Amino acid sequence: MSLGSDRIVLFLGKLTPRKRVDVLIRAFAGIRDTDARLVIAGNDMGSGPMLRALARSLEIERRTIFVGLLRGAERLEALADADVVVYPSEHEIFGLVPVEALLAGTPVIVSDDSGSGEVVAATGGGQVIPVGDAHALARAIEQTLERRPDASVMAEAAARARALYGGEVVCAQLEDLYAELVERA
Repeated sequence: MSLGSDRIVLFLGKLTPRKRVDVLIRAFAGIRDTDARLVIAGNDMGSGPMLRALARSLEIERRTIFVGLLRGAERLEALADADVVVYPSEHEIFGLVPVEALLAGTPVIVSDDSGSGEVVAATGGGQVIPVGDAHALARAIEQTLERRPDASVMAEAAARARALYGGEVVCAQLEDLYAELVERA
């Protein structure tokens, strides 16, 4: 999903009110980088028209791209091509997208009302901002675009994420849990 030399701010997830894409659009309207593009990728669960209208009303419609649902290789390519992945959800128990972005080596910005905020903080792969705070989100986006972490920092963050949530680690934890449950029975 290359957009030439433009920097990409990516949201990847369902378009629902809980994902707070409206906050991201307001934040994006406040950033100074006019070469950045906001890419909103996800299954529209009814919020799409309102989000498009918001982008239009804030006069960022030409810098905002709605690409719909991405799957497989397209999804991985989007995560890897982005300069920053933003996941401003509220009432989010965890959220896989931020972890996937970290594993792709892309910095992440999440709200503090998302369980994945703990992962982002623990790995050093991004920033955690107050939920619903468009000004704080705009500052975090600008900081990330201006001083994108170098590859070694993001590689370390990816390694930490893999150590916490890699397939082998999660499978081993599940096996231990199942063994414990069988033993109790």
